[in-house]
Amino acid sequence: MGTVRWIGLIVGGLVVVAVLALVLAIYSGPTAPVPTDPVARWNADHANLSDNAAPAYEEALALLVGDFDVAWEAFNDAEPGEVPAEVAEYVRQNATAIAIMRRAAEMENCWFEMSYEPEGWFLLDHLRHMRQMAKIMQMHAVIVARDRDWQSYADDVVATAGIARHADQAPVLISHLVSIAVHSVLTNLLLEPLTWPELSTGDRVNYISRVIDTLSPPRSMVGVLEEERDGTTWAHISGQRPGAVLDRLCPKRRVAGEMERYYAPYIEFAKLPVEDHADTGHALRKQIEQAESNPGGAGFNVVRALVLTFPPSFSRSFELRARSIAEQRGRLAVLRLFHYQHEHGAFPDSLAALGDDLPGDPYSRGPFVYRRTPGGFTLYSVGIDRDDDGGVHHPKFGEREDDTIDGDFVFWPIPDAGES
Repeated sequence: MGTVRWIGLIVGGLVVVAVLALVLAIYSGPTAPVPTDPVARWNADHANLSDNAAPAYEEALALLVGDFDVAWEAFNDAEPGEVPAEVAEYVRQNATAIAIMRRAAEMENCWFEMSYEPEGWFLLDHLRHMRQMAKIMQMHAVIVARDRDWQSYADDVVATAGIARHADQAPVLISHLVSIAVHSVLTNLLLEPLTWPELSTGDRVNYISRVIDTLSPPRSMVGVLEEERDGTTWAHISGQRPGAVLDRLCPKRRVAGEMERYYAPYIEFAKLPVEDHADTGHALRKQIEQAESNPGGAGFNVVRALVLTFPPSFSRSFELRARSIAEQRGRLAVLRLFHYQHEHGAFPDSLAALGDDLPGDPYSRGPFVYRRTPGGFTLYSVGIDRDDDGGVHHPKFGEREDDTIDGDFVFWPIPDAGES
């Protein structure tokens, strides 16, 4: 009996120690204030918006007819400047909807009501439609380009910029990334009229004046990431995230603390200039990538293991944003070079002639590469490898493949669609 008693005491003691260790593991660690429901707050902040484009976009989307996917596939398969019958018919059928989209894009604000899905995340279905509308504008622009209608073409460019701005008004990262994707549609459209020999010098300058303000950089990621952090935290502590019932075992301030700890280097990195975001070897970026690959960090942390079962991964977002800004800056330089030619009768000998306010290449931390040529000029970014490859174009200049990409990103002359 004595032996059994001692074994029971030992086992009981071990159980007590294990429980105490578990309690300590749950309650020890960083804490942070618990956010209020961010979705309810966002909706309340936008409840009485004036000049809200969302209802107009919804009206336009409800009017769409025809098969968008078929038209878009034909558009992508077409040769440059070609207008497939499927595209022409889709645009013709939806002339009224396109006119409404254009008017909506001119409005100051845009807010679609947000909610949590039953499975536990933000309901942002409208973002898919924002991308679709930008692609519709792109198809429409190709049709008016065929008729050399620079004014309608400029309207499509400006409308695409408005859609990008509206997509970025929801304070979560996916919204920011959709805005960047729409900006990519915009920058791909922007320079085409400058290649039209039929365009007079006066019309070229008028076109530049109409579209140059569309090249505004995306907003800072700092506020976006802070709101994303609060939304993710709330999804955990409110049970909105799938499997979040386990999180309710943890103190809410501890869940908030672990989320704040995980997001802190992202937010700190977001405060840095885009030149740092374009640097794949930046120390803070390496720290972020390490945290993504090993979210639990050193040692065992119960709360961290629960809330970071599927950790957010945002390092790629900085690459996409840096590329978008490089594209916008490069095309801005092209527009200003053509405007300089109009005022002075020739292109300048160097970019310095355009003034000190011209932003440079995020990848080189210096000016874009610019050379005058007998037919005009060449302008390009050195791209992610930071090497000047002589203007050999690579269409994925800001994307990593095995940590490097050889080649530059040429803004002018406009590269062929398949050139690399």
